[in-house]
Amino acid sequence: MYAESEMAAPAAIVQNALQEDLRTPEDILVGLRLLRFVHWSFAGHEKKGSIVMHKIAMPATRAYFRLAYKLKFPIHSAYPINRYGWSDEKSLACNNSCGHNMRRIDDGTGRWSLHAIGCAKDTNPMQNPCLIFDETGQEVKRQPTLGVYDKSFPGTLTLEHPLVKVMEDHGFVWGGTWTTLKDYQHFQMDRAILPEYLARYVN
Repeated sequence: MYAESEMAAPAAIVQNALQEDLRTPEDILVGLRLLRFVHWSFAGHEKKGSIVMHKIAMPATRAYFRLAYKLKFPIHSAYPINRYGWSDEKSLACNNSCGHNMRRIDDGTGRWSLHAIGCAKDTNPMQNPCLIFDETGQEVKRQPTLGVYDKSFPGTLTLEHPLVKVMEDHGFVWGGTWTTLKDYQHFQMDRAILPEYLARYVN
């Protein structure tokens, strides 16, 4: 049976205890929420999961996981990033679905990711890898490196998938629609609707 609960995200979960320069600013921290929910595993069993998102992203997040449960869409695991030592690479390699993570975009610009403000989430990275291409269209990198995108495989997101549609209906963009890269695991709130106190971190 589906169940969920929401609370203020404890600082111990969201504050990077290993790198001082990646600690969450107070004006972001006060808006972060921890959602605990039930989801289906790839083995067809119910599991408990949790995710940290900003409160303005919580309506979309709750709708997403409610629908995922209804559809019996499998999710390998869903734990806050502190479980993996605040390492995005370790979370991806473990096929973990995650939200808030105080990190920068891996594009050389130094900009904060929307994960940093709790307005982005990833789902099943192994089934929905991020594929990066060069100017000729050749793949030059994928994250995680062992990820495989196969639309026929359970737990995979596609353009017409109801989970993609429900996030788009809540003002989110799916990374699978991008051109210079395909970030199939990734959803982020449309930058145009971010409040200024959050937008200043990522624009």
